[in-house]
Amino acid sequence: IPSIIDQYKAKNEVLEKEIPQLQEIAGKVWKKEDELKQSILEAMKEAVEVHVDEAVLAYLISLSKASRNDVRIAAGVSPRGSIALYKACQAYAAVNGRTFVTPEDVKLLARPVFRKRIILTSDSILKGYSPESIISDLIEQVALPAFKAHV
Repeated sequence: IPSIIDQYKAKNEVLEKEIPQLQEIAGKVWKKEDELKQSILEAMKEAVEVHVDEAVLAYLISLSKASRNDVRIAAGVSPRGSIALYKACQAYAAVNGRTFVTPEDVKLLARPVFRKRIILTSDSILKGYSPESIISDLIEQVALPAFKAHV
């Protein structure tokens, strides 16, 4: 029995030595977490300031409306879906070092943003359409706007 008590005391001494080290590491992690939160907030502020030209906004809205008017789609992109695409485009432009959104940003991000925001008709599903193929068709059908970059 004394050997079990000795083992317990030895483990306890090791833990007592490690606790300050663990507290120091935890403090560094918390500091990094705070720094990360701050950089995310700054990036969000930066993204909101990215300019969206009226022509690009009209193009984005036209894509959304086209999804609501397509006979293959039972439920098209809602206004919230349009807002999600708008914000995604701003973030994408900011990440790519631009202060403005291009029509190409809208084209690129329409698929992933709209994919889960449309509901196909049962007839469309039976005919083998996918949300991606219909969104691609909409992108091809809606004319790109005349656009001048705001640099």
